[in-house]
Amino acid sequence: MAFGTVGVTKSDESDVEYATASFSAGQLNLEGSRDGISFNEHSSSAAAASLSFSAPENNLAPGDVSYAAFALRLGAGSTGRATVGVTWSSSGDVEGLRFLVFRTSGPTCDDSAIGIDVLGSSEGRIGGSFALTAADSADVAGPVEHLCIKVAATNKLRQGSSGKFHWSFQAVAS
Repeated sequence: MAFGTVGVTKSDESDVEYATASFSAGQLNLEGSRDGISFNEHSSSAAAASLSFSAPENNLAPGDVSYAAFALRLGAGSTGRATVGVTWSSSGDVEGLRFLVFRTSGPTCDDSAIGIDVLGSSEGRIGGSFALTAADSADVAGPVEHLCIKVAATNKLRQGSSGKFHWSFQAVAS
């Protein structure tokens, strides 16, 4: 009878796969413009854009209406998309004034401007929002959204009164 030895070899062969991913937050760079052409950042109330309202903004009487255009976009370096809303406050005597902020289809901001949607109003403090998108390239600013702000003097306007409205447009990544 013969006996043989069978050798058993332990294999050290193995294979491993690894995966990793990096994540980073997008960036928003909201810019505003009084003329829809020259855009700047107005990132504080002290640096707010001084809007140019149509006459008679400094000599209002009940029934008068004054308009100012304002445009917004996501500047170069922005990524993704943002939802923009408006908040406001006032100072001084604005009891006899009412305003409406609405989006328009173009840069026209007068009694012929056609509003797409209302973003804010001094009546009832209703507020809406709209979307801004970044350009396909981070080196280029995104498309422009045109806004129109209408201020009307009511019968409650007191002779010699003066005041200010302060509008804040906030972009939140969406």
